Amino acid sequence: MNWVVGVGLAVVVLGCGKGKDAVPEWTEEDRDNVIAWSGIGSSRGAYLGGPDLFVVTVESGTALPAEPAPTARRPCVGARAFMPGPAHDPRLFYLVDEGLKAQGDGEVESLSGLDPSLAVTKLVALGREPGVVEMLVFAREGQRERDEPWLLEIDGQAIVAAKPAGRLAVYGSKSAYFGRFQVPKCKHEYQRCVVAVPLSGKASIIVEEPQRGEQTRPVAGFDGLAEGEIVGAKDVAWATGGVEALHVAFGCRVEG
Repeated sequence: MNWVVGVGLAVVVLGCGKGKDAVPEWTEEDRDNVIAWSGIGSSRGAYLGGPDLFVVTVESGTALPAEPAPTARRPCVGARAFMPGPAHDPRLFYLVDEGLKAQGDGEVESLSGLDPSLAVTKLVALGREPGVVEMLVFAREGQRERDEPWLLEIDGQAIVAAKPAGRLAVYGSKSAYFGRFQVPKCKHEYQRCVVAVPLSGKASIIVEEPQRGEQTRPVAGFDGLAEGEIVGAKDVAWATGGVEALHVAFGCRVEG
């Protein structure tokens, strides 16, 4: 897998900055919208079966391995969630111990630069600015009781900027939100949004919403995913970079 990271990002001091430039507080309605549009609610399978996972990439027209298992190229990671990066940096990013790790062609490596007082709780979406790796996350700052939206900028193996995302105007409009952010679970803006729906036990089914919030159907071009329950599947997202493929996360157990 070849990847190129964004360049030219200015390093800034990480922190909230609660002065005159502080953004307005966001509302519970904003939070509900972001969770629903981004498909990060717990009912979507993101936390099914514990925090450890490995990711299998399946291309259109092919089937998942009969018994998926971790390998050297798709290791078991002690992560609560994953997110593929944008087309110009198609690494996999992982939420590990309230921080971020990334995997390209090599090992899974931690991203430096995150303020120790900021604990990331959810990976939400990606910014759409060309050449920049911008990530919308939920994070909890210091002793605050609940998480809030933050924007992180990533350059190589470092988080070079972080700022609170507060109450952005796009939180109130689905079309505006998808115009500002790329949701990796959706193929085109808010269309063809894939979902790992947990069933009883440790199984899931993987389906898609033709448009976010609509009734689900089998994933077009991935007939093998609709043949039955998929044991161990925790989450799913579209691969970036022009490839018609899905990343499917399976549960595993990190040794040690």
